[in-house]
Parts: sequence; C-alpha cells; structure tokens
Amino acid sequence: MVPSSLNAIKSAGLGFRMPHFADIMKRRDEVPWIELLLDNWLCEDGIVADRLEQLIKVFPVTFHGVGLSIASSSPIDEEYLQRVKVLLDKSDALVYSEHLSFSRTTSQFIPDLLPFPFTSKTLDHISEKIDFVQSFLNRQMLIENVSAYIDFPNNDFSEEEFITDLVKRTGCGLLLDVNNMYVNQVNLGRDAKSALEHLPLEAVQEVHLGGHEDAEDYLIDAHNNKVCPEVWDIYQQTIDRTGPVASLIEWDNDIPSFDVLLGEQQTAQEFLNAAQITHPATDYSTANEMKYG
Repeated sequence: MVPSSLNAIKSAGLGFRMPHFADIMKRRDEVPWIELLLDNWLCEDGIVADRLEQLIKVFPVTFHGVGLSIASSSPIDEEYLQRVKVLLDKSDALVYSEHLSFSRTTSQFIPDLLPFPFTSKTLDHISEKIDFVQSFLNRQMLIENVSAYIDFPNNDFSEEEFITDLVKRTGCGLLLDVNNMYVNQVNLGRDAKSALEHLPLEAVQEVHLGGHEDAEDYLIDAHNNKVCPEVWDIYQQTIDRTGPVASLIEWDNDIPSFDVLLGEQQTAQEFLNAAQITHPATDYSTANEMKYG
C-alpha cells in the first residue's frame, strides 16, 4: 500500500532517471520510493506517460519541479501550474517541491536556477507567490535551498533567516539540499553548520544528497559524482537534529550504473538506520503538515 505522506517513509529513495527504468522495475523491492523531475513528465501520452503509469503503480512518488521560477518578477504561469496540478493529482504524489530561485524573465527562460537578493521586498513577493501556488494546487509545497556562485551586497537577511520567515508566513515545507549547503560554504564562505542551527528544521520533510564537480577555485552543483565525505558529514549533523527524514540521492549527469546509484542510496539508509536508534521516540509525522499537508 502506498503511504499517504512522505513523512510515513523516512527512508532513502532515488531520483529516477529514464536510463534506469528496466533496472528499477526489476529491483523494485530495493527502492522504497522515487522522486521524478516534474517537468520531464508533463506529457499526456506517448512512452513517457506510459512509463509514468508503470512507475506510480509500483512506487510512492514525489515530484521535483524546475520550471515554476518562484522568485522571478513575472506572475506565476497559471497554464503551467494547471498542468502541474493535473500531474500531481493523477499520480497521487506524496510531495511537490520546487527551488527557491528564478529561471524566467518577462521575455525569456533561462536554463538555470538563479539566486536572488534576500530582501524584505523579495520576501513579500515570494511569500505571496507561495500562497498562490499552495491555494491553486490545494496542497503544501516544499521549497529547496539552491547552490549559488555569487552573493548580493544588499541582503537584509541571511539565507536561513529568509527561509525561516517564508516557512512562518506561508506554511510551506522545506526540502533541505545538504550538497547545496556545502557548495555555498566553499563558493561563498557560508557556514553550513551555523546555517543548520538557524534553519527551521521542524519544517524539513525531505533531504537531498548529491555530488558536485570540483572546478578547483569553486564547486559546480553538477549532480555528477558520489556524495563526498564533507556532505555526508553535513547530512549526519542534519539528521542528528531532525531524526530520520526522507532522504534522496540525486544523480543527473554522467549517470552511473544502477548498482552505483543503489550503493549511494544504501549508504544514506545506513545513516537513517543509525538515526532511528538514537531518535527512537521521535515523531515528525505532523511537524509541518499544515492545512495543505
């Protein structure tokens, strides 16, 4: 039976990529849940729609979007959002998550997840958009912290203060990407450990784990390598505070064999198993399930 909430899982899942379709269907018992890149599954027919039908019959599914552009100055694309709603509803998705970034201007789409200044104005603007999206979809959304390669001199808040206020204002949940935290620590001099102490960890419903590319002077959030020791350390610090939480392995480029991917998933599961021992009585099932959860 498919759980009705991601909070009921608290295990390590996989970010599904199409080259692994045959493998994951054959070895379905080894994968407790999967996350799908939402924008790749908006087709209403054809092989993509057919494979989606097969996947949702077998796995609990979450959807992770890249096309909403929640921080852009332009209004939410309601036609796009309606397509998202149809997909989420027909798939009985446990979670819908998006990035705290922008990728759209009034005239063009930018194929990247771009940062923005953490100001009072952007806080008001994005809060209104999250409220609109959650009301439109009639479900809670999770927002993900993103990697960045520049910082802004006119910030009114730190990233964790900004996220905390967003959660308080809107009741949205948090998808915490610990690799992005490490990338920003290296690239921008932010302190991941300090950030963990100030983020609203009670709102974390999912954690992302992935690899990056070392470009010597900076790190690129390329999702093309194994999780590095430093990111595993931040992950450990995270679940020391949260207890077991649904965690996902992402791998988007230079996609490895399915066995390599499963090895990463199994490592994450070992962390979660240990956390279950140290947090045996922890119940986060209603920690941030607001009116949409």
